[in-house]
Amino acid sequence: ALRASALVRGGAAPLSPREAVLVACVLNHPELLEREAETVAALDIADAGLDRLRRAILDIAAHEDALEAAELAERLEAGGFGELIARIDTVVRRGRDRFALGTSELRHILPLWRHIVALHRKSSTLNKELVEAERALAEDGSEASLARLKDIQEQLESLEGREALIDELGK
Repeated sequence: ALRASALVRGGAAPLSPREAVLVACVLNHPELLEREAETVAALDIADAGLDRLRRAILDIAAHEDALEAAELAERLEAGGFGELIARIDTVVRRGRDRFALGTSELRHILPLWRHIVALHRKSSTLNKELVEAERALAEDGSEASLARLKDIQEQLESLEGREALIDELGK
């Protein structure tokens, strides 16, 4: 396990595939911001690099009308995000979310993007609740706390199962 860690390998920590897809959609379809800017601004992105990139995209878009993907990428690369953008591209190409690459029309990706946002929000909420439930169980050791912890774990497993099913259908 230690040999597989980013510290030993010398590379960056792996990106969350879901977070990478969300950011890739905005990178490759900046017109998405015309409809979803508030959603993009409110995304809870755990990876600090992806979150900085999300904020940079929003900053650039706030000062530009009809921003094109190539222009956005150029400005972001000039701002030092080139390596991260390449990593995002690798994650998306390795996965089954090729719609995020920029070859699809916005009308085709919008429902998929919204679905991934909904899954991301649910997962983020459940993970926060899991931490709280673990703390409550450690503090009181009650059956109610244990039941709540198990319920949250089951919901997370169900959510992961739905994502896997969606991935399989997207092949």
